[in-house]
Amino acid sequence: MAVQAKPYSWHMIVLQSICPEENRFREYIMELEVDLFSANLNISWGRIGGRHRRIELQFDTRVEAEKEARRRLKRRGQRRYVVIECTDNTCPLENGHEEQLVRESLT
Repeated sequence: MAVQAKPYSWHMIVLQSICPEENRFREYIMELEVDLFSANLNISWGRIGGRHRRIELQFDTRVEAEKEARRRLKRRGQRRYVVIECTDNTCPLENGHEEQLVRESLT
């Protein structure tokens, strides 16, 4: 039985793109989990209230995972997604990091 390390840092960003005239009700959720050995970027997307697709990307470092998160946030911003929710559960030295990531990615 493998022992899985609990993440010491966890971030979640929820984005939505809603346009009733175009019948567009989309949701995109990114979760960044960082532990001592790796970083995971879990992404799910789909119609709001419907079934979502999901992928998990694994990275060796937090920096690589954040770079991919920024790239994906920028892409969602180009497709008229807006940030609905940011959840931050980090160690005290990293407070405010989530908001900065969102601001940099969407500009």
